[in-house]
Amino acid sequence: MARISTYPVDTNITNTDLLLGTDSATGAPTVNYTMADISGKILYRPTITGLGNYANDAAAAVGGVPINGLYHTTGTIKIRLV
Repeated sequence: MARISTYPVDTNITNTDLLLGTDSATGAPTVNYTMADISGKILYRPTITGLGNYANDAAAAVGGVPINGLYHTTGTIKIRLV
């Protein structure tokens, strides 16, 4: 195998591109993973619960949300700035 630095850089990454890795669960020394497999493990939609519903920063402040704290206005997540 050549040095990694000698391979061309692919800037067009697709879900079917392959990466090399090791499967520690099976002991397989070298296996292929698709970008779709990898992205399915590291890209997710976080869930934020318990945010108060306030019309604006002033109302959020009265409700106890600290500066840089999160709140929402009818489902739109916001950060209290003032």
